[in-house]
Amino acid sequence: MGDRDMKHRDMSDETRIQFRRSEIVEKDTVYTAASEIYAAFISQGLVSDDNNKEMMKKSVGQAIDLALVTDMMVATAGDRGQTF
Repeated sequence: MGDRDMKHRDMSDETRIQFRRSEIVEKDTVYTAASEIYAAFISQGLVSDDNNKEMMKKSVGQAIDLALVTDMMVATAGDRGQTF
C-alpha cells in the first residue's frame, strides 16, 4: 500500500479521503460506520465504564480504516475502468 499503509496512519487531521465527484458518499459515512461498530462492541459486551473511551477510539479507527481501504479500491477500480 505504500504511503497509504494504515500502520503509519495516525488520528490527526492529516488523514484525507479522496472521492471523485461521480461517487456518492454521504458526509457522515465514517461517523455512521463508527457508531455502528461501537454499537456492535456494546452488544457483544465488550464496552465497560473502564474502557468506553478506548472502545470509541477503536471504533473510529476501524471506520477510518474501512474508508481508506474503500477509497483505495474505488480509485484502483476507477483507474482500471472497473465497476462494482
